[in-house]
Amino acid sequence: MNVRDLTICTLTLAALVALAGCSNPAKSYVATVNGEGIARAAFDQLVDKNILKFEKMGNRIDETQRADFKQRLLDNLVIEKVVLQQAKTLGVVVAEKTVDGRIADIKARYSGEDEFRKILESQMVSESELRDMMRNQLIMEALFAKEVRVPQVTEADIAAYYEQNQARFNIPEQVRASHVLLKYEGAAGTPEEVQQKSRLAQIRKDILGRKISFADAAKRYSDCPSKEQGGDLDYFSRGRMVPEFEKTAFATAVGQVSDIVKTRFGFHILTVTDKKPPQKQTLADVSAKIAEDLKKERQRQATHDYIEKLKSGAKIKIYLEKPAEKK
Repeated sequence: MNVRDLTICTLTLAALVALAGCSNPAKSYVATVNGEGIARAAFDQLVDKNILKFEKMGNRIDETQRADFKQRLLDNLVIEKVVLQQAKTLGVVVAEKTVDGRIADIKARYSGEDEFRKILESQMVSESELRDMMRNQLIMEALFAKEVRVPQVTEADIAAYYEQNQARFNIPEQVRASHVLLKYEGAAGTPEEVQQKSRLAQIRKDILGRKISFADAAKRYSDCPSKEQGGDLDYFSRGRMVPEFEKTAFATAVGQVSDIVKTRFGFHILTVTDKKPPQKQTLADVSAKIAEDLKKERQRQATHDYIEKLKSGAKIKIYLEKPAEKK
């Protein structure tokens, strides 16, 4: 699980689940799974916490989105509970040192302990809650590895996929270009526009006169983040850049410096450093990638089917209220 994107955070089921023994389960629980209730109060707190997190990031959540989020969260909790119950039945456990390793892997993605804790704080997750989440995830992974049977990917499967998806393996014409951008997003005909265009004309003249290299000019003058790479934008195909820039890039010969190009970002000059004609990847070129994609898709589908089978055999009762229909 990526701590940077806890979009639906189940946190710990221990805080949400209790034995459903009351006479009116709908009042106390949002769902029961094989007699274990998902507590309504804790569920509502979890919803509020996640909604607050979204709103702190500048998002506005309306009632329809809130209802949708609640349903998706409950679906995830039910699935997790069904799977963990099956793991318990089959005696699937994970050692705490394995959980330690997963936490260590997550911490290693950050510059240090302080950044790690700041990320947890921004996600409104404690380290204890993260540990519970990782433990549950590892148990589920262990159960899937033990129980889910994934069909093998054969050479015939790979060849058939290649034949049925020819368009995916056509690589369009590409160019590699570098540019210098002087930003201007104001009205046409202003003194500021004239000044920026004049500045760029002088930069172009200096490049053509070999007073400065294109890469050094980009590093010194460009307003684009690509300046750190000497203006290099790497390879791109048609449809990736704004039309005016794209048209000039594909029309410019390798090694030439273009005339000034105006886009909604400002004024550019560019140089093309390489061009690649359209290509068709052979089966040999993409065989390994197809095999990996097919394996992942079959793993996903087999896991989905396994979960659905567990759900169909479980006694699941949902008490979450449906949103009122808009009149």
